[in-house]
Amino acid sequence: MPKHKKVLVLSHNAFSKTQNNGKTLESFFQDWDKDSIAQIYLQPEKPDFEFCNRYYRMTDYEVLNNALFKGKIGEKIVDEVNEKTFQEKMNPVVKNLYTSRREGGERKGLNKYIHNAFVARFPLFIYAREKFWQFSDWKSDFLVEWIKEFSPDVLFFQGSSCVFGYEIALWISNEFKIPLVLELTDDYTEGLYPWSLIEKINKRKYINIFKKAILSSNKVITISDYMSSEYSEKFGGNYTVLMNSVNRNIESNEPEGVRLLYTGNVSLNRWTVLIKIGKALDEINKSFHLNCKLSVYTPNHLTEDIRRALTSIDSIEYGGSLNQQQLIEEVTKSNILVHVEAFNKKNKKITRLSISTKIPEYMASKRSILAVGPKDVASIRYLSDNKYAKVVDSEDIEMIKKGLIDLINIPGLRKKYIEKAYDAYKLKHHPKISKERIGEIIESACREGI
Repeated sequence: MPKHKKVLVLSHNAFSKTQNNGKTLESFFQDWDKDSIAQIYLQPEKPDFEFCNRYYRMTDYEVLNNALFKGKIGEKIVDEVNEKTFQEKMNPVVKNLYTSRREGGERKGLNKYIHNAFVARFPLFIYAREKFWQFSDWKSDFLVEWIKEFSPDVLFFQGSSCVFGYEIALWISNEFKIPLVLELTDDYTEGLYPWSLIEKINKRKYINIFKKAILSSNKVITISDYMSSEYSEKFGGNYTVLMNSVNRNIESNEPEGVRLLYTGNVSLNRWTVLIKIGKALDEINKSFHLNCKLSVYTPNHLTEDIRRALTSIDSIEYGGSLNQQQLIEEVTKSNILVHVEAFNKKNKKITRLSISTKIPEYMASKRSILAVGPKDVASIRYLSDNKYAKVVDSEDIEMIKKGLIDLINIPGLRKKYIEKAYDAYKLKHHPKISKERIGEIIESACREGI
């Protein structure tokens, strides 16, 4: 078998077996050997050393430390010794913020405030973050030597909401004369604060570099046909659609009783929709003397208010986070897998062109899917248009209850959705397909060059 091209992956998140973006990246490059792949990532996370050996990390905390105290930006990540050395070099204030984020505990004080500001995309914080990166010394000799040592054939950049991410990608592509492949999982072209002058400035800068990156890329990989169509019309570029793939072996036979399962992110107001499903289940259980449960597992660290709201519903069981093996076990014990998207205007702007990484996982699981969310959001539209799931495009509890009753009372309906979704998984989301297509994209980019 011919050796793969050497791919340098640039992304905010590290390769991971549990986190969504990291999982997507691993699904793309699962066929690569460790000597043919390396990653630069931009979050304070521990990477998956089973998947890849070569890592270089730059973070906001280092950039802040550099601006305030002339600290070093960038670190070759090999083992926990590097982690300890890295933290020892930090100013105590920045170190405290970093440690709180890395340890994954509940954020408090200033760390919590800053995190919430970035999640909400507050324009002033976005502006300040970009300025810190713009005037920082991230183009270090150490980074240059690290990239030269690996000697990549192509740069694969998982795009983001940040101008500085695109600046890093374009600099690497131009500096080392290697082609760029751009992958887009979420839409960040829409503003969330229409009356903010600062956001208008932020968005103008973002759109300018976003378009430049698209036109500089040999191929742009999107998460949905909806995204490809809209971006092609707005920005030009060469697109292909490629969602993440999974290889999942789950028993076909459903367990006794009815158990619903939600696994994934509850941010962007998704938790409010889960609560409405829980309330609909409460009414069904009371009316029909049933004991249906909705089990919720999420990697998010919930605020006390959200945790209290979820656990106050009789039919909702909250269980924290799961590793991959635990996830498979929970799916095996369930009848109906739940996907939700928020209905409020602001969060619809964020999710409108993105298809959740959970969707292919659910389709591969030989379980029926209940999707509750607005039909103009890509995940819901994808499931609805193709009839892969029972879709309720209303947050009205009576409508949700009706959809639930159909799935609970009609096993044949569940079987119909299962068969259609699983057939589509084999055609669109099987690892064999993703491996072949990503290999073709990388080879094509290397042939065409920069």
